[in-house]
Amino acid sequence: MRQLGLRPSRRGLADHTGLEPLCMSKPARGLEAAGLVGDPSDTRAVQLSLTDEGHPVTGRAVEVVHRLVNGTLAPLGALDGPDAEAFTQMLTALLDVPVPAVTEPSMKE
Repeated sequence: MRQLGLRPSRRGLADHTGLEPLCMSKPARGLEAAGLVGDPSDTRAVQLSLTDEGHPVTGRAVEVVHRLVNGTLAPLGALDGPDAEAFTQMLTALLDVPVPAVTEPSMKE
């Protein structure tokens, strides 16, 4: 998001991560309290942006996640492997399908 010049609101960040907005407030407050996100010129700001201290922390977090994803996808050739790409496409297709409601079978048989 930073590369695109975006400063998302907590709601925008929740939408981007797939989390509920309520689930974003507490982590956002924690990041703000740690001085990793925020707007020092306006503490009431609802848009989030990384502070100078937040940039290296984010970089390290991205590296850790990248290593975890590569490790998880190692049997498929890691993140850049052709099997991983096919897996990602299939998983995305499955996640885009709504889960049908499941009802209990009738006991009147």
